Amino acid sequence: MRFLLPFTFVSAALALSPQRGTPSNCKQATIPVTVTAHPRVISLSTPKNQSEVIGFFTSLTSVNSTLAADVVHDPTTLNATYNIWTLLCLPPKGKADILEFAVHGINYDHNYWNFGGEGSPYNYVDAAVGAGHAIFIYDRLGTGQSSRPDGIKEVQEDTEVEVAAQLIRYIKGGKTGHEFQQVIGIGHSFGSIQLNVIAARYPELLNATILTGFSPYTGTLNTAIVSFGLTIASIQNHTRFGSVSNSYVTTGTLYGDQAVFFYFPFFDPNVLLLASSLKQTSTIGEYLTLNASVAEDYTNPVLVVTGAKDNAFCGGDCLLPFGGFDNLVQYSQILFPKASSFNYSIPANTGHAVNLHYNAPEVFNPAASQPEMRFFIPLAVLSMVSSSFQAGVQSNCHQSTIAVNVTAHPSIINLAPPKDQVELTGIITNFTSIDSNITADVVHGQTTLKTTYNIWTLLCLPPNAKPSVVEFAVHGINFDHSYWIFGGDGSPYNYADVALKAGHAIFIYDRLGVGQSSRPDGIKEVQEDTQIEVAAELIKYIRSGKTGHEFRKFVGVSHSFGSAQLSGVAAKYPELLDAMVLTGFTSFSGALNTAWTSFGLTIAAVQNHTRFGSLSTSYLATGTISNDQQPFLLYPFFDRNVLIAASETKQTSTVGEYLTIGAHVANNYTNPVLIVTGERDFIFCGADCYQKSAGFDNLVQASGALFPNSRHFSYNIPANVGHGVNLHLGAPEVFKTIQTWISEVI
Repeated sequence: MRFLLPFTFVSAALALSPQRGTPSNCKQATIPVTVTAHPRVISLSTPKNQSEVIGFFTSLTSVNSTLAADVVHDPTTLNATYNIWTLLCLPPKGKADILEFAVHGINYDHNYWNFGGEGSPYNYVDAAVGAGHAIFIYDRLGTGQSSRPDGIKEVQEDTEVEVAAQLIRYIKGGKTGHEFQQVIGIGHSFGSIQLNVIAARYPELLNATILTGFSPYTGTLNTAIVSFGLTIASIQNHTRFGSVSNSYVTTGTLYGDQAVFFYFPFFDPNVLLLASSLKQTSTIGEYLTLNASVAEDYTNPVLVVTGAKDNAFCGGDCLLPFGGFDNLVQYSQILFPKASSFNYSIPANTGHAVNLHYNAPEVFNPAASQPEMRFFIPLAVLSMVSSSFQAGVQSNCHQSTIAVNVTAHPSIINLAPPKDQVELTGIITNFTSIDSNITADVVHGQTTLKTTYNIWTLLCLPPNAKPSVVEFAVHGINFDHSYWIFGGDGSPYNYADVALKAGHAIFIYDRLGVGQSSRPDGIKEVQEDTQIEVAAELIKYIRSGKTGHEFRKFVGVSHSFGSAQLSGVAAKYPELLDAMVLTGFTSFSGALNTAWTSFGLTIAAVQNHTRFGSLSTSYLATGTISNDQQPFLLYPFFDRNVLIAASETKQTSTVGEYLTIGAHVANNYTNPVLIVTGERDFIFCGADCYQKSAGFDNLVQASGALFPNSRHFSYNIPANVGHGVNLHLGAPEVFKTIQTWISEVI
């Protein structure tokens, strides 16, 4: 029988006390644990606010990040005593030969092991006690009811390993009042890493080791960390964590609690809700120091149990062969070269939080019965988002809604709109998993779409001039036309102002599915090909003089997904544009999964019912202001009020767009191209655009391969700029670079 916790009783679940729902033969105690540890010296101060936290984790998870090497130095010696909350449970007979020492992972406390209380199928304590074992669970240092010292200097992997080792010695020394013949370690996630280090450092302490939610593979850890949407704990839940230092963080939203830990739809949504309500803190010090070790001298048995769809340690595919091993879980054997036996299990339909999926009972029984294998932005600042950052229509601009007839060839996508947020998160998690085949599974050929859409447009002309050049500007995801006139007249972030001062006209619009334009089906219609056809038809409209103005030169200017669309226009209709400026763009796709994960994608009608309540669930939006910062803005090189305004005015994207986005090789396009992408673009460079690629000096230069016959290819990589190029402090210099280039090639 599956554990069902009706939504109406979630409030009761919040009151779950450490001993509630546990067998009567459990005893809790707070143990003073004295350790001599060797944490690393970290030259990093406690973040002042949430923006600083996001900047830190963006840098940490960037491709080829050197942050850890830059700030983590040699160990120091720490002598300290911490109060550690513990719970010892015995089988009904009151005596056991075997004790399981259980160490929980990040985002949880001891409740991970007795989840749901007595009788719950997710209660591992019940399974262990039912097998005749005793079990010792505790709140790790920095979580739950245990001490919460400095989250940078003290709460690091080494300190926690020493706490765990001292607790094992406490148990083996009979100080609990009970004698056990064997002590078996069982860990989850970061708890598994700690037990692995104990096996390496103190191989005599454990008679067997069971690691769950674990492998030594680190290739997708950055994506997992990004998925958390890490937020200063005292901001995320002031009631629970208000007294905790800013060096303590926690997952930002329900999305962050699901994406890494749960594999949709193989869990009870009520379990997710309860896990989210009970979630715990982690620390900056932990993220900078977590690392597995080779246990050269450990000779006892090892069992590794990791779900087939573990997103943290396998990128969603633990069956992937790696390092000469059949799969990523078997690869764990490299850490235990002398283990007397090494076994592993990869339960199907299971994500990272092994204990919280429907098949937990099947996972528990073998593990229990075969031990031998066994940056803060104050709300008050919102009031500062006034007319100074509202993008108004300039006096020499004319807005109109144009009926655009298109014949497009969108993909046939065999996917229904998600029923709820849980299903959407499952889709996104699957889509961003390593070696995901969701596109191949649900995208089947193309169909022909003939229809008419209403597209909101704005044409701006320079004062007292008859321009010969018009810039056709296409915005990217999370924005509408206001990206190009951000802040209004006189704003340093207003690209239209700069274009007008250069004597150019500029045509901007709300893309299909955005702002004041039509919002058709977000799976079947709002896809890349449809967007390309809309853009092409608008350019034809302008070229034909239907705006009431004649222009001689047509320059495409774009950002992000808009740049992908202009590459498609150049490939399909090479004659339409005399030059192109693509910003926030490269042909590199290696960081896109991490980027999509960082969006914290939420059903738009759920994210902001006032603005998007009438939209289909196929329309999505970024989850929180943190999700608006991490992928788009490089800390600290932006004005926080710009971030707030961008977040307040953010726009929708669609499921269909994410499933069809891609760059295009424009073999027949011969006109000039300029690509301008910030050196720390998180989406298209993994925050390092200077990575060498395919014989090119950097990822931006490599993107010239999309335009093999362009007579003039140039690129620019502005320093201290992230993906949202126009919204950084360096925007004026970028704008100047673009206008200088246009004047040279047109």
